[in-house]
Amino acid sequence: MAKPVIYLYPTVAGQVKVTLVTPGSITVSDPPYNGAWNVLATPEGRIDGAYDYLFYEADVGRGADLSEGWIVEGEKIGEWFDLNLPVFGLNENEEKDFMEYWMVHLPKADYYKVVLLSDEDLDEMVRLDIEPKPDTIIRVNLYIKPINEKIVIPHPRIKEKQREGFTVVEWGVILDD
Repeated sequence: MAKPVIYLYPTVAGQVKVTLVTPGSITVSDPPYNGAWNVLATPEGRIDGAYDYLFYEADVGRGADLSEGWIVEGEKIGEWFDLNLPVFGLNENEEKDFMEYWMVHLPKADYYKVVLLSDEDLDEMVRLDIEPKPDTIIRVNLYIKPINEKIVIPHPRIKEKQREGFTVVEWGVILDD
């Protein structure tokens, strides 16, 4: 998993413990992850007064259901992100952070196969254990594979999530290049 980031939006400032439960390993993190993050989070999304999000990368050693998704023309991937990331639940700031990173790091391709990973698959790869328990968790992790020709795959049904109470948002990409 490349560049997953976790935003914390508690209703009041306070301590939050985030534990990543994975059969694999956490390979990179910021701030340093030592079995868990114990941080002070504010309703504005600031973490320990210094971070906008928790960052990690993981070697999960497990696949996911890739049978539904979208085939996106290479030159239209930015437009596709602009259209779909808000539908998946990202706010303007989270979308901006996603775009700033992935529009630079995504390899050029004629087409991309894009799959929104299910919460069930994500929980088997890296489950988020958070205390206190959030009211809303939005996980937007995409599998992206550059491909040379257009293929047809069924589109998934997207369930919009409303942000209520203490909200946690995660986005990331598994890049299959």
